[in-house]
Amino acid sequence: MVVVILLVSAALLIVVGSWYSRFLSRQFGEDVSRQTPAVVRADGRDYVATPTPVVFAHHFASIAGAGPILGPVLAICYGWGPAVAWVLVGGMFIGAVHDYLATYISTRNGGQSIATITRRLLGTGPFIALVIFLVLILGLVCAVFLNASAKALTSVLPLVRMDLPADQTIFRLTEDGQRVIIGGIASTSVIVITLIAPLIGWLYLKKKVSVWICSLMAIGVCAVSVTIGLYMPVGFPDVVCQVGGVTLTGADLWKLILSAYVLIAAGVPVWIFLQSRDFINVHIR
Repeated sequence: MVVVILLVSAALLIVVGSWYSRFLSRQFGEDVSRQTPAVVRADGRDYVATPTPVVFAHHFASIAGAGPILGPVLAICYGWGPAVAWVLVGGMFIGAVHDYLATYISTRNGGQSIATITRRLLGTGPFIALVIFLVLILGLVCAVFLNASAKALTSVLPLVRMDLPADQTIFRLTEDGQRVIIGGIASTSVIVITLIAPLIGWLYLKKKVSVWICSLMAIGVCAVSVTIGLYMPVGFPDVVCQVGGVTLTGADLWKLILSAYVLIAAGVPVWIFLQSRDFINVHIR
C-alpha cells in the first residue's frame, strides 16, 4: 500500500509539474528570451547570474525549510492522509503557484520586492499595509523556524529509546550517561557546511567549475560533516548561565547564534552563504 501511494504521488507530481507549469507559463506570458535582472542588473551582490541547478537547489531548500523536520511530526499527529493530501494538492496548486507567481512578478519588475511593486501600482496606503503585514508574518515565521532549529540542534534522546546498548560507541552521551546527544551531530554538520559553503560558491560562480563536480563535492561535504558530528558533536549545557534572574539555556544560545548568522548572511553577497549553503543542504534533503 505504501509503495502504491508513493508511486501515485510521484506520478502526479511529475505530470502536474511538467504540464501545469507550462500551462501557467503560457497564461502569464513567460518569455525565455527575456534577460533576468540577475543579468541586466548584475552587481555581484544581490543580482548574481547563477547556473540553473544551483538556483533550483537554493529555492528547493528555502521552500522546504523545516518541512523535513515538522512534516513527519504533523503526519504523526493528523495521520498520513491529510499530510499526503496537503503535499500534493496544497503543494501543486497553492504553494508552488504562489511561489512561482511571486518570483515571476518580481523578475518582470527588475527584481523589485512585492511591496515596492505595490507602492508603484497601488499607492502609499496599500504599500504601508503590506509592509506591516509582511513584518508581522515574517516575525512569526522566523520565530517558529528559529525555535524549531534551536530545538533540533539541542535535542537529546534517552538511550533506551535508541535501542542501543549502554556501551555503544556510535553516539556521544550526556554526562549522566543516560541520554544520546542527537542535536550535537546536526550542530557540527551545520557548522562544517556553513564554513565550506563560500568555497563551493566561489568554485561554481567565480571559477566556473561544473555544477555537477560541485554537486559531487557537496555530497562529500555532507557525508564528512555528519561523520565529524558523530565524533565531535557540538553541544551546550542545559543551563549556560544565569544573570540577574535570567537563565540562558543551550537552546537560547543557539537562537542568538542563528540570529547573528542570519544578519551576517543577509548582508553579504547572496552566493557566499545563503545560496551556497542551500546548494549543499539540498543533497541531504
